[in-house]
Amino acid sequence: MYPKQFLEYLYEFHYTRDYFECHEVLEDFWKNKTEMKRDSVWTGLIQLAVSLYHYRRGNMVGAKKLIDRCNEKLMEHPDELDCLGLSNRELLTLVSDLQYNIDANVPYKSVDLPIASEKLKEKLQHFAIQKNEHTEYAYQVTDERVIHRHLKEFRNDH
Repeated sequence: MYPKQFLEYLYEFHYTRDYFECHEVLEDFWKNKTEMKRDSVWTGLIQLAVSLYHYRRGNMVGAKKLIDRCNEKLMEHPDELDCLGLSNRELLTLVSDLQYNIDANVPYKSVDLPIASEKLKEKLQHFAIQKNEHTEYAYQVTDERVIHRHLKEFRNDH
């Protein structure tokens, strides 16, 4: 069984590309439903989303700092990534590629997490249909409210 917040994270990551919301959802889960270990797989996934948030906004210093931390954490949890339905090998390669792109100032481009589990793919698709908002992956988000979500004028605090 996959935690609902993990499905929400994957939904926001792929269907809306709202990396700020990915961070919010998974951080809330991490704080309230786990032992809050700073080196957990959850913090690695949170840092991945925040790194992409900074990368898309052109904050290469923030993106670099977080993608490096993300890489360290995810490398420590390959079995947990597999248990979550993600391909640990492909995800670590993706993170390594992102590190290179950020270092080389390659322009941001959306990426997909390597979902290895067919069951997780089905659950995510079902989750998207239930949300009834976005039912296909987004690739190039131009909505300023998503891109600059941390800014006060774009936040809708729950």
